[in-house]
Amino acid sequence: MRRFALVLSYNWGALDAVLANHLFGGAQVVHHEDGFNEDEAETLKTRRNLYRRLGLHGALRSVVPSRRLEKIALNAWGQTPARVVRIANGVPVERFGKVPEPGAIRGLERRPGEVVFGTVAGLRRVKNLPPHVRGFRAVRLIDAR
Repeated sequence: MRRFALVLSYNWGALDAVLANHLFGGAQVVHHEDGFNEDEAETLKTRRNLYRRLGLHGALRSVVPSRRLEKIALNAWGQTPARVVRIANGVPVERFGKVPEPGAIRGLERRPGEVVFGTVAGLRRVKNLPPHVRGFRAVRLIDAR
C-alpha cells in the first residue's frame, strides 16, 4: 500500500492488510467497522479484539456507526478518543423532501400513491431485517387509509 497516500479499509476482512500496513509501513489508513456477524453478536472474540488492537494501533482513524461500537473501540481495541470517529447510520431524509425526477432510479416504475422503501444490508440473520419489513407493511396500511 506504499504507493497510496490514504487507504480506506472496511470490517474484519480487511484487518490483515491494516496490520501489514502498520508493521511494514505504507499509507495512512482509515478503518471502518459497522458491526459483527452472528459469531460475535452476543460476545466479542478475545483473539479478534487483540488482533484489532494490534492492527488499528497504526491506523489514522477508526470509524464506527454507533455508541456501542465507539465504546468497544475505546475499551476492547485500545483506541484513543482522538482516533475514533462515530458517524451514525442513516440518511438525512429532510434533504430529499421533494418529488424525485422521473427515471431517477433506472428500472423503477412507481404507481401513483405508491410508497417505496429500500435498504442496503447483507441478507444475514444478524442484520435483523424482519422488523423493517413489518414497519414497511404498517406504513402501507397507514398510507392506504
